[in-house]
Amino acid sequence: MSEQAVNDNIFTCPFTSRQLKPLSVGELVTVNAQVAQNQLCFYSGVPVRFKLEKAYASDNHLYIYPVIDDILLLQKDTAVVAKNRTENPFLRVSEHKVEEFYSVFNFSGDKAVVASPSTKPLAPEELKSLKNLLPKSGACFLSAFSEHADSILNLEFGTQFDHYVHLDYNIDRIRSVKEQLSAKTIYVLAEMNDLPFADASIDAFFSFDFINNYEKDFQHMAYDELKRALSPSGASVVLYDKAKPMHAGAKRKNELLSKKALSYVAPWKKVKVPTIHFHPMSDASNSSATNVVAKTSLGRQLS
Repeated sequence: MSEQAVNDNIFTCPFTSRQLKPLSVGELVTVNAQVAQNQLCFYSGVPVRFKLEKAYASDNHLYIYPVIDDILLLQKDTAVVAKNRTENPFLRVSEHKVEEFYSVFNFSGDKAVVASPSTKPLAPEELKSLKNLLPKSGACFLSAFSEHADSILNLEFGTQFDHYVHLDYNIDRIRSVKEQLSAKTIYVLAEMNDLPFADASIDAFFSFDFINNYEKDFQHMAYDELKRALSPSGASVVLYDKAKPMHAGAKRKNELLSKKALSYVAPWKKVKVPTIHFHPMSDASNSSATNVVAKTSLGRQLS
């Protein structure tokens, strides 16, 4: 994984929203000694049971984020912390929950897992049309939530960004595209409603996941995170299922109306905001797209 993106302050700690720094060889030795002594856990309270070969940390070193198979684990649930900094320090996590945690995340990659599909691939002409809505150059291009490597490559073709990042909340889906994408791609495990990116650090973003597959609160959080992470001149395309309630889109419309009204009342307060295109889709390929689901952290599921 390229450290230049970290040096360029693109990635941030999901807890502190502050810059990450790579752990030195000496720091990794210290951390692994603590792992061997059972002093470190994941945020959910599950003990860390493997050696960290590479990792990044918050500037205060309270949160450590491992890199596994060149995938930077930036979900809150995958943060490595001292036992007294877990989500519930007084909770004893059962061995069953520990096994469930390691099964879900499949850090080792040695478990035969079929990555859950996101959506059917977009038709080439539709993808081309949506690509034209995005900038062609900038600091960071972010693609998200897809096992269709060809679609991601088509989006990137002919563009010039300093960094290309692919994000997913499913590590196995990342692995399914990893060998097919460009060698310069940075892979990140994270959630749409908790983007581990600095403010205004993303210039182009394309999400293949239907944002309205999830409940209202999640949609609002994801939308707010997207607004925060996009640069003022940036743009994004987010797919949604037109057969379901689209709360993020409704919030966007209300904000645009308020912004327009403010421009008449106080034109001197006009501020450039990023462009967010919500694109309707009529078909989904997996069962999760047929029902609205509530996304909660694995830590809460284990408690």
